[in-house]
Formats: sequence, structure tokens, C-alpha cells
Amino acid sequence: MSSSHDDAHAHAAPDPVELTHPLLWTACLLFASLSLVWWFFHFLAAGRVEGRRGEMIPLAAHTGKAMEPDHAKLGADRSPEVLERGQLVYAKNCASCHGTTGDNPPSVAGTPPRNFRKDAFKGPLGGGPYGLYVVVSRGFGSMPAFPSLSPADRYAVVHYVRETMVKVDNAKNYLAKDPEAVLRQIPPPGTALAAEPVARDQIEIKAPLLPLLAAISEEEAARAARVTAWLEQARREAGARVGLADDLQHLIGMAHERMGLVEQLQVTVAADSRARFLALLAGSDGSGALRPHFSLLPEDQLVALFQFLKTPGGK
Repeated sequence: MSSSHDDAHAHAAPDPVELTHPLLWTACLLFASLSLVWWFFHFLAAGRVEGRRGEMIPLAAHTGKAMEPDHAKLGADRSPEVLERGQLVYAKNCASCHGTTGDNPPSVAGTPPRNFRKDAFKGPLGGGPYGLYVVVSRGFGSMPAFPSLSPADRYAVVHYVRETMVKVDNAKNYLAKDPEAVLRQIPPPGTALAAEPVARDQIEIKAPLLPLLAAISEEEAARAARVTAWLEQARREAGARVGLADDLQHLIGMAHERMGLVEQLQVTVAADSRARFLALLAGSDGSGALRPHFSLLPEDQLVALFQFLKTPGGK
């Protein structure tokens, strides 16, 4: 009897209350969606405010007309930071014509590029800091102008060429400063530019197009061959050192994918700039990691790779 009583009691027990309801789920989803939308526009507005704050001085100073920089200050600043910046500007804009070391101009139609290690400068204002700044700004002969470079970058690449190439191997054509006649022509800072830079597309190309394109293609192939040969020699020197051999194999693969950045790595090794080498390889300078292989390596292994490439077998 007790068993039947229990069965009857169990059957009589009410069903548990269901805590879910379609309206409740709808309300929760709507609340979550509105919250995400609010957070998105909140941080979007905050980012715009922060961005404007970072650019407040340039925006306030912009008048719609280019002004002369402080030539005296930029022309005198030859600090290691400026030379390092000039090295990067040179690798990106100048090495394809003048060679990575300034003394290996490619064979092209017409007048060959200036060999900084032995040639004299023929610009209208000579080879001083301001004289070469004018050449970079306006172009000269078959060399195009570089109006997209900031005045600071133009002076940086001028200092890099003068201090690391001309002064070292071409001292007879090195001027510590511009001649007095040139100094008197330097416009004061803040005045309107005397002449706008000449854009690349305003330069008349007199050489036949197909030979010029062929010469550019040959130079690209030669650059890739030089970088690959440098890495292949280093890999042979690494021998059975498994970690280094693997890292060098990745660098060789990168030479076919992003040859310009690998060239920059070679330049940083030659300049003994370890910090820049690590930043380029790991992508911490904002360029993005060249390969995930390197972004996952510990810093001491990247340093070991840098030190190995500095040895005679790695150059």
C-alpha cells in the first residue's frame, strides 16, 4: 500500500517550472546586440579624438602651402638615429640605381648613376648637405625628384650617403659644410618654398622604353642573386648547426617573396644594427613579421642569427 501511495503521489507532483521563454531570449539577444553597437561607436569616437589629438599640431600648422624646413638644424643633425633613418630611406629609394653600397651602379642606358665611393658631385649647388638636399628634392639630370619624402628624410638620406660612403672612400669630394655662396642661398625656415619639387611623372624619359624595362628587370634579378648568394654562403658556413641552417633556409625563401626587406636585413647586418635587424625580422617595427617562423623564435636565437651573419662566412 505504501508503494501504491508513493506512485500516486509521484504522479500527482506538478511539473517543474520552465525558466526559458522565447521573449526572454529575444530580450537578451537584443540587449547584447545594442551593447556591442554602443561599444563599437564609443571606441570609434574615442579613437578619432585620440587621432586628432596626435595630429593637432600638424593640422593647426597646415596652411595649404608648403613651407621651407629649418635647413640649418636638419643639415647639422648627423646623429646615429638620423643615419639609421637615412639607411632605410636609401635602401628603399636609392639602392636600386646606385647599388646597396653606393659603388655598384647597374648597367642602364644613358648616363650611369653616381658612384658615391669615387665620383664627384655635379649638382648645381655642389655636394654639401643643402646641395644634395636640393638634388633629392628637385632631381638632376636623369635622376628623378623625390617629392614624397619629407624634408627630414631627404636630409637623412643625404647624411647617410655623405657620412658612410663619401667621407669614408671619397674624401676629396666630401664637404664638411656647404660653401658660403650656397649658404647664402638657403631660405629661412617657415617661408614658402621657392620652387615645388618635380614629380617623377613630369620627367621625360628619353631612353627607349623596352631597353629601359629590360635593364630594370636585369637589375632586379641581379639584386635577388646577390642577396641569395649572401644567404647561401651563410648556410654553407652553418653546416650541421640545425637551428641556424633552418633559419637561413627561411631567409632564402623570403628573398623570393619580399626581396626588398631581406635586402634591408643585409644592410642592417653590414651596419651592425642589431636592434633594427630584430625589429625587421620579428615585424615589431610595424612592417609585419616576415614569416611566422621568426615571430615565434626567442630573442636569443634571433640574436644568434644576427651574430652569425656578421661573421666573414655570413657576409
